Amino acid sequence: MKEILLRKSDELNGATRGYFEKLKDYLTKSKQTDYTNREIRQHLRIKGTTLRRYHNELLGCGMIRMKAGKKNTGYNYEVVSYAEYQKLHDHINTLLDEILNRLRAGEPPVSHSQNGSPKHKKVSKLKAVSQ
Repeated sequence: MKEILLRKSDELNGATRGYFEKLKDYLTKSKQTDYTNREIRQHLRIKGTTLRRYHNELLGCGMIRMKAGKKNTGYNYEVVSYAEYQKLHDHINTLLDEILNRLRAGEPPVSHSQNGSPKHKKVSKLKAVSQ
């Protein structure tokens, strides 16, 4: 269940997340901080259009940024945070563990003392007669 919630709460779709994790792994192993599209296309064997789609999504979410470059010569990119996915994973684990502990302790998930009593719906005379 934790994995499902992690995927659903992630800003990125599955394909982009997979690419981003491979990218971070490659940069960590090669001890680089920045990269070019050409370098990543050759190393990860990704089509140019697919790479541009991934980068547009990552740029839009603020997970990578352009470091330098020009349109004619190409751009250098860098990853903003290497730990963002781990932080999300840890946050979800903490919340789910807290909820499970409350349920095991017998606490109701919703308390009327905290949320107020439920409002009773008024039944109109017309509906009461038709029933």
